[in-house]
Parts: sequence; C-alpha cells; structure tokens
Amino acid sequence: TTMKKYFRIITFIFIIFNTLPGIAMPNPTAIDSINALGRDYIYSNVSHCISIFRQNMDDAKAIDYPAGEAKAAQNLGVALYMKGEYDESVAAYLQAIRIYESLNLLEDLAYAYGDLGYQMKRRDLPKGKSFMQQAIRIAEAHEFNQTLCALYDNYGVIQEMSSEIDSSQYFYQKSLTLKTELKDTVGIPFSLNNLAGIYTTKGDFAKAEELLKRSDEFRSRETGNYGRIVNMLLWGDLFLKKGALDSAIFRYQTAIGMPGAFEQGYLVSYCYNQLATLYEQKKDYYNAYVNQKNFAAHNDSLLNIQTNSRIAELEIEFEAEKKDRLIAENQLKIKDRNELLGILGIAILVLLFASFGIWKYQHLKKEQLRSEMALKNQLKQAEYEQKISDEKLRISRDLHDNIGSQLTLLISSTDNLAYIKDEAVVQNKLAELSDFGRSTLDDLRNTVWAMKHEDGNIDTLMLKLNDIKRRLSGGDYALEITNAIDGELRLSSAQMLNLYRIAQEGLQNAIKHSGATAIQLKFSKNNGELQMRISDNGRGFTATNGSIGSGLQNMQHRCVEIGGSFAIQSGDAGTEIRCAIPV
Repeated sequence: TTMKKYFRIITFIFIIFNTLPGIAMPNPTAIDSINALGRDYIYSNVSHCISIFRQNMDDAKAIDYPAGEAKAAQNLGVALYMKGEYDESVAAYLQAIRIYESLNLLEDLAYAYGDLGYQMKRRDLPKGKSFMQQAIRIAEAHEFNQTLCALYDNYGVIQEMSSEIDSSQYFYQKSLTLKTELKDTVGIPFSLNNLAGIYTTKGDFAKAEELLKRSDEFRSRETGNYGRIVNMLLWGDLFLKKGALDSAIFRYQTAIGMPGAFEQGYLVSYCYNQLATLYEQKKDYYNAYVNQKNFAAHNDSLLNIQTNSRIAELEIEFEAEKKDRLIAENQLKIKDRNELLGILGIAILVLLFASFGIWKYQHLKKEQLRSEMALKNQLKQAEYEQKISDEKLRISRDLHDNIGSQLTLLISSTDNLAYIKDEAVVQNKLAELSDFGRSTLDDLRNTVWAMKHEDGNIDTLMLKLNDIKRRLSGGDYALEITNAIDGELRLSSAQMLNLYRIAQEGLQNAIKHSGATAIQLKFSKNNGELQMRISDNGRGFTATNGSIGSGLQNMQHRCVEIGGSFAIQSGDAGTEIRCAIPV
C-alpha cells in the first residue's frame, strides 16, 4: 500500500510537470507514468481521466511513441465507457487494437480485445462474446496469466447475460484461483463479487453473504470509493432477492450517496431503477415516480420507449392516488353543501365523459401508430432477410465453383497415384497435393469467414488481410497494407469475400512472378467509391508475353460481380491492379 502511494505521488508530479506550459516537452517516461494509473483510480476519477488520457494520446503521437499512444487510447476507452459515451469508447479501443497489432504487442492486444468485447455486451452481445473469445485465445496461447484474470471475470459476466449460469460460475472461479495464486488483491474482490452474484441467483444466500463479506475486507483497504459503491449495490441485490425490501432500499440509497457515486453513471442509474421498482412494490407511488424520473435522467444513452411508458404509468398511478384523496375531501365538503350537489354532480359527469373521450381518442391513435410501426418493421425485416439470402446464395455458388472443383481435382489426382510406380515421383506428387489441399482449406475458411460476417466493415476486412500479411512476410520484399479511409465503412459479406480474394490473388501474383522489392495494398475512398489498389515495382507484363493466366480473369470477375470496375496497368516501372466499387 505504501509503495502504491509513492508511485501515485510520482505519477502526479509527472502529470503536473508536463501540463505546465513552457516547462517540459512530452517524453516516453512521463507518458508511461500516466498510462500506469490503475483501473481502480480510473473508476473513481472518470471525468478527470478522460481529460488526461486524451492529452496523453496527443503527446505520445507528437513524439512518435505508438506504444504509449495505444495504451492511452485503451485507458481512454475504459473511462469513456464508465461515463456512458459508448461510441467514442469503441473508437478509442479500435485505435489501440490497430496499433497493438502493428507492433505485435500480443498481451496488450489480448487485453484490448477483452475490454472491447466486455463494453459491447449490452449493445451487441454476440459481437462482445466473439471479441472476448479472441482475447482469451491469445492470452491462453501465450500464458498471459495476469491478463487472463480480467478476461475470465469479464467473460463470466457475458456468459451470465446469456443465461449460461454454470459456465459463468466456472470462469469466475478460474479467475479467482489465478488471482489468488498471483496475490492480486485489487482483482480478487471483483471475482468474489461475481461469484456472490451467481450464488444469489441460485438462491444460496448464505454462500453469497460469505463471499461479499470477504470482498468487503478487500474493499476496505482500497483508496478509491468505486469498489465500496459496487459492494453496497450488490448487498442491495442480495437483500432484494431475499425479499428484505427495506434493507435493499437502504443499501441502494447508501450507494447513491457515497462520494464519487455520480462519476459512475451506470451504477447510479441501476440504483435508481431498483429503488423505483421497490417503492412500487411497497405502493409508495410518489417515491417510485421520483426514482424512475431520476433513472431516466441518468440513463439518456439507454433511454427507450419502454422506459418512457414506465414513467407514464407511475405518474398515472401517483396522480390517481392524489385524485382519490381529493375526491374523499370533496365528498366531506359536499355533505356540508347540499345545495351544490346537483351542479357538482353534473360537472363531474361532464369531466368524466370528456376524459373518457380524450382517453379513447389517444388510445385509438396509439393503436394506429403501433400497427403502422409493426408493418414497417415487418417490411424491413423481410428486406433484410432477402438480402441475407441473396448474399448466402452467392457464397454457396463460390463454394461450389471453387472449393468443389478443387476437391474434385484433389480426388482425381489422388486416384492417379495408384498408376505411378516411381516412388520419388509419388512423393513429389504427394507434396504437391498437400500444398494444394492446404490452399483449398484456406479458401474454405475464408468463405466460412465471409458467411459469418453478414454485415461487416472495412476494419473487419483489414484484420483479415493482416493475416495474409503475416503469412507472406519474410521474403526479399517489403509488403505494406494500409487503410486511408476515415471513419467506418460498411461492407456486405459478398463484398468482403470478393475484395479479400482479389487482394489474396494480386499479392501472391506480385510475390511469385514480378520479382518486386516493394508491394503495396491500399484502400481509399473517392467520389463515392471504395478503391482497392495493389501495386509493385517489379517486372511488368503484356498480353502476349505468356505471363497472363486465369488468375487475372478471376480477379476481374469477382470485382464485376460486386458491381465494381476493374483495371490493370503494367510496364517497366511495375504493375498496378485497381478494383473500385460504389459504396
């Protein structure tokens, strides 16, 4: 604990020193010191951390320090997620991932994939799960145990959201075991909390209380309040599950009132929502209404029609309760004012009929709007399903035309081996068939990859193309793959598959036949078109020198199939292949 305090004091000195104008320029040591601020500090100082990590990214970029820039971007993604600014958080994570991949920093890459998958869980659970699985594969393959602790915890949360309770408990326990071995006192309470939540869900309240008490002991030694706020919230959940409503209300209210609580937007919103539900169960409609409004105010990014409807329902119940009170008071006054009974009765009838008429009109209008929305949604769903069917049909044809013909050739060649008597020839043929089989398997995997990505983007395609770069690197040439497109660009599965195949064929041709020392694949956007250029500085070719085969024809066919235009320029200075598709 003493060492941590000294480390933070030194870190703050670096921060102050580098933020005073005219005193010092950014340097890697200062950038690393700021990036080393722990997650517990980020959770307890969200707004402050957003500011300092943005500045740290700019400083690292200014001195060309990509590793520091990537770490600052990842920490910024954490802080933005805690603040509820989800789109900016995803952009920060993707920037960190791109840099980690370019630098081959595998442990940082695994951690970043895990963070991104975890923060996407509420908006796109399947994608979040996919990113988490990718992170765990990288970390397990290289035995990054410290990183695996966090990944197992977060993947357990995603499994719990998928109702895979036993699987969730399995990963929480794996994380707790690893953290105990590593004596990770910061991470242990997170795993204890997760396991307590599982036992609460299963109804084993005694075990859940035991785990939360152990977690409280660790939280009491932390410097920030984030962990203590989380534990107070979990105690509220436990009492709610046990049916102790007043104890649950007390815990949620205490969590909201703790210092630093409003830095944690999602936790405060969760407490308000739970309080609204509890007060409604107690028929205290005023407090239910107040807490539901607070929930809506602190949950703008997640606000939806159901939330608005819930507020309206609670408001009606509160207003109805208030009107009942007024009617009772009026009835007492009526007894003392018999002469006004007839006039008051007529006024009440007119009010009731008018209210019923207004309610009936609004009800019919809402039903009409609901029917129109349902019809529009059905039409959109039908159009979407038709697009998916068309793209899958194209991929099925690709499987038949490419993979089918290659497997047929493989079988035929294998059968012909029986007629060859020379053992050396047979061995050479077997080696050729092995290479051909691997190529066929690679084509099959790429097609399956495209089928899984019914709706992707240019970043997804770049990740796949980097696999080609890793396989082809190591020769007497420099291979560069770049993306000059700003922002996100959506692609269909057919576009991703065909662009990938064109790139694969073009790069392999340049390496095998051109003798180039520099090969580049670049994506750009111009006049509403996505342009992919493959260029090299090797030997050119003409239509009559015998170097043109069916590969170029296949590339042209694939480009035209997705609505694009295909062009080739070749000469003494090298070759450029271009495919431009409208987007």
